[in-house]
Amino acid sequence: MAKKGGEMSTSSERGVEMVSPAPSLMLSKTNYRVWAMRMEVFLDSHELWQAIVSENVLKKKDHLTLSVIFEAVRRR
Repeated sequence: MAKKGGEMSTSSERGVEMVSPAPSLMLSKTNYRVWAMRMEVFLDSHELWQAIVSENVLKKKDHLTLSVIFEAVRRR
């Protein structure tokens, strides 16, 4: 599934949900505060924010959350 404007991309491969952050969620040297706020909203909208604020989270959701964050901070 994809939203208008490329805001989000989700796909299901072999029963595993994958969520990719939008290009506007990429962390840079100068946008940490805005990135952090937008990432919180993005993760919360995908029911992944609990992996950040709670210790009692399914391993699958924890790994999916880490994957989204890693994609947003990857080096080009």
